[in-house]
Amino acid sequence: MSFWIALQWGGSLSDSPGVEPQASIPIAQARTGTTERRSESRQATRGHAIATITTDDGDVRLARAELIDASIRGLGVRLNQAAPTGSRIKLYFNGEVTPGRTGYVSRCRESGQAWDVGVACDLSLAA
Repeated sequence: MSFWIALQWGGSLSDSPGVEPQASIPIAQARTGTTERRSESRQATRGHAIATITTDDGDVRLARAELIDASIRGLGVRLNQAAPTGSRIKLYFNGEVTPGRTGYVSRCRESGQAWDVGVACDLSLAA
């Protein structure tokens, strides 16, 4: 079962390779003092991936990615390097040669020695 189908039909994120759900409450409820602007809830998750980041000028970088949370339209990941807003990003799980998720960087904020990155995922169409 794909990630999108799992979320849309009430399935589990654990159906997606390399992803393990960690909480059943929306992230917005777990955070205090923040204003949530999302129209859909996020689910805390964990897992690791390799990310390729392609900037607007065509540079491609590799980064280690830790999955933080997921929603129907996006992912929150922690990278070991900054990713410019608007860059294309592909996440590869479990050594796969085909990316498990693709999208663009919607935000990037430094968090200690890492960067918290919001990924707006591309919608995939079922065959």
